Amino acid sequence: MLKKTLILVAIINLLLGFTYYRSKSLAQPQLSDEFHLLEEAGAKLKSSYVDESKVDNESLTTGALKGMLKSLDSFSTYYTPSQNKEQEDDLKGKFAGVGILFRVDDNGVFVRKVYGDSPAEKAGVLGGDYIVAANEVSLVGLDSKGVVGHLKGALDSKLKLSVHRKEEKLELDLERGFVSVPTIKSAKMLDEEIGYLYITQFGSKTADDFSNYIDEFSEQGMKGLIIDLRFNGGGYLNSAVEICSVFLEYGSLVAYKEGRDAAREDLLDLSEEARLEIPIVILVNGDSASASEVTASCLRDYERCVLVGEKTYGKGSVQVISELSNGGSIRFTIAKYYTPAGYVIHGKGLEPDLKVKLSSSEKKELRKQIANYDTIESKDPHDKQFLEAYRVLQEEIKLAVKEAPFFAELKQNE
Repeated sequence: MLKKTLILVAIINLLLGFTYYRSKSLAQPQLSDEFHLLEEAGAKLKSSYVDESKVDNESLTTGALKGMLKSLDSFSTYYTPSQNKEQEDDLKGKFAGVGILFRVDDNGVFVRKVYGDSPAEKAGVLGGDYIVAANEVSLVGLDSKGVVGHLKGALDSKLKLSVHRKEEKLELDLERGFVSVPTIKSAKMLDEEIGYLYITQFGSKTADDFSNYIDEFSEQGMKGLIIDLRFNGGGYLNSAVEICSVFLEYGSLVAYKEGRDAAREDLLDLSEEARLEIPIVILVNGDSASASEVTASCLRDYERCVLVGEKTYGKGSVQVISELSNGGSIRFTIAKYYTPAGYVIHGKGLEPDLKVKLSSSEKKELRKQIANYDTIESKDPHDKQFLEAYRVLQEEIKLAVKEAPFFAELKQNE
């Protein structure tokens, strides 16, 4: 009798436990309880959708992942394995290509520079050459993106370039390889006093290259600097912090971020190098985003720069990239950035101190110049945003000279 009673109690306990956990599960459904809808929809599409080639498992999975991430915000997304690798190579400054800096014109692809130890250098390509075809496909008339599409390719793949060199016509063979590509596309002293740096994105080597150029310009007597961040969509935040540190005091707050749990994380300048005390003008436009905006807002909050151009994009959110088992990755938002003064960049952008608006045709021409790295090529550029930045910086340099200790002492003695 006792044995039967114990068995009955055990059964009752199991039933009560099952009822409790089932009711709890129904009250708080897990993702798996809803994900069967994806399988159900997928099965219907695979059996009846008009274009069978579009409803294979990989295509449907990719579409579902992209849709899921995009429904959260415009900056969250899914990268396929190939997209994930390409993005990593871009930020690291490496890709399988030929290793040239070029511009396009009516005669083809003009080689402005050949990177050291690159496939192009090894094949004998020289600065000043015109590349007119790649693997017998004409490059004449293509835009920069089209040219890159023909020059980039799989690692170690063969490429035949048809080259015009003055009166010669050459056929050069090379193997595509990894090329270290600088993210600072233009760096020069515009005159004896003003330096100019155009940064395309904030990559892993950007801050080191920036510091090297600053040292070089300082040795040449630089008294003011123009940093061009137009069309710079961001990149590694650490690079932005390190660039800001060139101009700030040790321990300065560059930015801070807050996530869903409201925990604040400060991004500080921890460089002990000597600060550079010169006037700075930063060029921005509607395509300056993320790390570009962090850099510009930080230096302006400390009154270390003047912003010239147009209102920035307004992307002040923190994304992480999480690898998936298929080699792809998901990028999603975990926090928002705040400037040292507490301003939220995200969704608002930065208004320049001096607004110089471009017409649609002027912006198109500027984008073309920048795509060809021709932003500042002469002493008489047609870039009115740059011209205003140059004018303002000249005034700032004169003001800085008048406020120097020697002149301040003279003023007091008068």
